[in-house]
Amino acid sequence: MAVLAFPLAVAYESAGDLERAVPLYETTLARREHVLGETHPDTLTSRSNLAGAYESAGDLERAVPLYETTLAQRERVLGDTHPHTLASRDNLAHARRAAQAVQQPSTKAWKRPV
Repeated sequence: MAVLAFPLAVAYESAGDLERAVPLYETTLARREHVLGETHPDTLTSRSNLAGAYESAGDLERAVPLYETTLAQRERVLGDTHPHTLASRDNLAHARRAAQAVQQPSTKAWKRPV
């Protein structure tokens, strides 16, 4: 199951089944942290994927801290201008805007460009 957890999580998320996807992303992250360490690039990708699943599920209280951790670690490991670091910065900004929109429902929500 260890090898299949990540692709299965992606498939569930793509199908909109976040109840099944999130636990698999959590399992994948825990395994990668244990085997590869906190700052291995694959672990950082797993952390970002889990944050994205939390965000998709509307759980911004869990998504934002994971995005923050991922960004800080990617800056340290990959550098400020690496494409994955830039993506992490964008993901965090989007999640923070979404959280702000939830806190201030009277304002227009910002939409991510397509």
